[in-house]
Amino acid sequence: MTNPKTINSAQIAKLAGVSRSTVSKVVNNYPDIPEETKNKVRSVMDKHGYTPNAAAQVLKGKAQSVVALYIYASETDTETDSLCRLGSPYVMGVISNFIMAASQCGYRMMVELLVHGEDEQEIKGSIKKSFESKSITAAVFLGLPDTVTFIDQLVAENFPVAVIDRDVDQSRTAVNIYTNDSQGAYQAAHHLHKQGFESICFIGGDPDKRSARMREEGYCRAMQECGAVPFVIPGHFSELSGAHAAEQIADMSPRPEAVVCASDAVAYGLIRRLREIDAQYLDMLGIVGFDDTYFNDFQHPPLSSLKVDFAAMARSTISALLDPEHNKSVPVPVELVVRASSLCRH
Repeated sequence: MTNPKTINSAQIAKLAGVSRSTVSKVVNNYPDIPEETKNKVRSVMDKHGYTPNAAAQVLKGKAQSVVALYIYASETDTETDSLCRLGSPYVMGVISNFIMAASQCGYRMMVELLVHGEDEQEIKGSIKKSFESKSITAAVFLGLPDTVTFIDQLVAENFPVAVIDRDVDQSRTAVNIYTNDSQGAYQAAHHLHKQGFESICFIGGDPDKRSARMREEGYCRAMQECGAVPFVIPGHFSELSGAHAAEQIADMSPRPEAVVCASDAVAYGLIRRLREIDAQYLDMLGIVGFDDTYFNDFQHPPLSSLKVDFAAMARSTISALLDPEHNKSVPVPVELVVRASSLCRH
């Protein structure tokens, strides 16, 4: 028997006839490893008395099994009611699924809020300190606008980070996670047109965020293919923005027959304000949101929306961060969820 005090993961891999990364995945309980392989590796580990010691790994300079999720609240977020609200359905959907995905891989999830106005170099320094002190293994960033630069500096220094909805240099160790925003908005606009809605407008999100630009691009592409003229109302990812758009739409002549909204929050604000201005028009208006949050079934009319697969997003992100051989550009699918009467042409 090999001396349990000296055996290491490389030796376990050799004895089990697998790669060292497979041993690591078995230790961390990755869900994508076949049960037969897990049992074989665990059998070898048990036979030779190999047990990874978390405390010893930290003393040897190995990072703790912690993934940090940093949620950025932009200037718009802090002034309105959108991303900075950790209790919002969108943010809670991201957080809960990331906690589950990390747990399935034997990791804990730490959630931190970054607020617009904080010194970027202080933010960068704090995150670097967490990496260098081995407090975290990897980091995920949500809600970063194009204007922030600290993330690009972290990427340039090869820290293991994943960024949702913002382009970063993936030639290094960084992971780009994208929801299929353009195709989702394209699908929504096409669906409305097929249902008989001809004049369809788009209420936008924060222009400094990739998702907003891609959703607008998909809408415009669909309108052009349908032979219709795109009409975009600039906005932000907030209910207040939707309410302002409702007032603008109410003053139009003729009014649009349908609206694609950059987020469900925008759609909520639109619905609430139009109900006050002209409830009859609201009942005839086709509306599609984006994100498909829990409250959509309880809107009046029920809100059709583009569902983001948060579970797939979380699993793909964690896998890409922990596996150096994983694809570093990960698309996240979206699906149009049509509710009862909200998209029927009257």
